[in-house]
Order: sequence, then C-alpha cells, then structure tokens
Amino acid sequence: MKKVFIDTGAWYALKNTKDAYHQEVEHHTRALEIFTKYSDQDFSYTDCTSFIIMESLKIKEVLAFDRHFTFEKFGFKQIRFSKQI
Repeated sequence: MKKVFIDTGAWYALKNTKDAYHQEVEHHTRALEIFTKYSDQDFSYTDCTSFIIMESLKIKEVLAFDRHFTFEKFGFKQIRFSKQI
C-alpha cells in the first residue's frame, strides 16, 4: 500500500474549491519550474511558492528572515528590522 501524506489544507481545498486562501494549480506548476530552474540555489519548494504568490499579487517587499528573498532575479526588496530588547 502506498503511503501518502495529506496536508490539512488539502482537505479544505478539496471540500471548498472557491476558498481564496488556497493556491491555483498554476502556482504549483510555476513554483516547480522555479525550483528546477534555480536548482543551484538552496530554495525550498515553500520559498518558490512564496515567490509565485508574491509575483501574482505584485508584491515586491518582503519581511523574511532568510536570504532567499534577496535573490536579485526576482526583484524583491527584503525589509530589514532589528530586534530591540
């Protein structure tokens, strides 16, 4: 028997196909293209999915703690902040 992990969000997406919080299939396809094209980078699939969502929503600034969002090919600007104690 084949084992398959199903993310909780997948159940919601199957139940409610009009749920605006779930990605379009095209987003997954495009994320996989980026993941493959830039295999020399250590992007995770989640990073690539985030890039596509930002691209589709025309978001150029990101508050993130990893360096992947500074990758110049995508034109994102990483917002920096310092943690004050």
